[in-house]
Amino acid sequence: MSDWNPSLYLHFAAERSRPAVELLARVPLENIEYVADLGCGPGNSTALLNQRWPAARITGIDSSPAMIAEARSALPDCQFVEADIRNWQP
Repeated sequence: MSDWNPSLYLHFAAERSRPAVELLARVPLENIEYVADLGCGPGNSTALLNQRWPAARITGIDSSPAMIAEARSALPDCQFVEADIRNWQP
């Protein structure tokens, strides 16, 4: 498969982020220490997690080198790993 196009993906960022926004609004947890964003793409959902839990250590994981590069550029305070989420373990 060819790599994803972050610019095209982010063109629809509002539509793609809406489910994450709605889900995060229902999560009552506070004082989170670690968050993993599986399939983080260019970091738009990771940014939401970072806004919700700014003190947490956040790691975004995606198999696309282009998406990881975009996420790292947008969110330098978060960690991003290029990997297949099927192999992820907490």
